[in-house]
Amino acid sequence: DYTAAQNILRRAVNHGNPDAAFFLAELIFDGKVESKRASELEMFYVRAADNGVSAAIKKYAYMTYFGTFNNRPDKKKAIQYFKKGSDDGDPELMYMWAIRNEFGRDIPKNTKEAMRLMKLAADSGYTPAMVDYGIHLFNGFNVDQNVDEAKVRFETAAVKDDPWGQLWHSILLSQEGDIETANLFLTKSLNSNEVPEAWS
Repeated sequence: DYTAAQNILRRAVNHGNPDAAFFLAELIFDGKVESKRASELEMFYVRAADNGVSAAIKKYAYMTYFGTFNNRPDKKKAIQYFKKGSDDGDPELMYMWAIRNEFGRDIPKNTKEAMRLMKLAADSGYTPAMVDYGIHLFNGFNVDQNVDEAKVRFETAAVKDDPWGQLWHSILLSQEGDIETANLFLTKSLNSNEVPEAWS
């Protein structure tokens, strides 16, 4: 009963509940309820994001970056919310912000901050960050080289079914002579169809 749900959520929003604002925005976005005016969808996402709803920060940042609301991407505003999500501890956005810091994408380059955030995102269990940080450790790129820690990062990501982690874990296992286990992880990486390098 989306009509009843909408009415209750609107009352909750009017009483200052940011989670209700995000949930209502999601229902509008999915076409399950109709917005009363064109700007309402963005307004609900902003209200939720500005009040610290992590999922809203992430979604609003991406939608603003790609111009979902008005077909006009607003990179400057999106970057503010990407940073907010990173500052609030969202692992995916910490990793994204780490990459921006490392390469100076739309912000001043800050390698030290990039590595700090990438490690935090990896330690939080975000597997793309685990693999990327592992590559940095393995090569001694922007961090002190630590092959043993890199191996642990790759293995942890591989066990969590990250296809890039599976590839790197497989490569190191094969170098150590454990061909059977290496092939097992390589096959998993291949079957993901997300890692062209695995076929190579």
